[in-house]
Amino acid sequence: MREDDAAMKAERNAQRRMEDMHKKANTGNSKAMKILEDASRTKEESLKNAISINKQREAEAHKNSSIKEMIRRQKADAEERRAMEQAEKRQAARNRLINSILEENAKRMDIESKVADLEKQEYELIQRLQNTSNIQKQAYEDLESALNGNISPEQLEA
Repeated sequence: MREDDAAMKAERNAQRRMEDMHKKANTGNSKAMKILEDASRTKEESLKNAISINKQREAEAHKNSSIKEMIRRQKADAEERRAMEQAEKRQAARNRLINSILEENAKRMDIESKVADLEKQEYELIQRLQNTSNIQKQAYEDLESALNGNISPEQLEA
């Protein structure tokens, strides 16, 4: 913006100088006037070229800035996608671990239930065995008493 203002100011100054030269040239000879006009034209062209170059530089700087911003956004998007993918992977691993733990707990509870059933069956069998053993012991003692004559026939029928 400042460059355009400076260029415009320089152009106005050049025009004033040209006008001054024209005034002076009108009083002098035509060859000197032609030289002054050529010099003035050359200066104008140089000024226009400088303005054009400045505009091209500004356009190039704007283009470069836009490209830089686009690259920055693409990089940020890629980083965000990478972070999301990593978070998804961590969540999937976490879910697999939780499912594995739940399965192991279910297996453990099933096994514990089976062990409890087996312990209950064992206890019942031990009780039956003790009962049978007590009955056998009583029968053996009764038989021994009967054989020794310590028991009456009425007690045997009971």
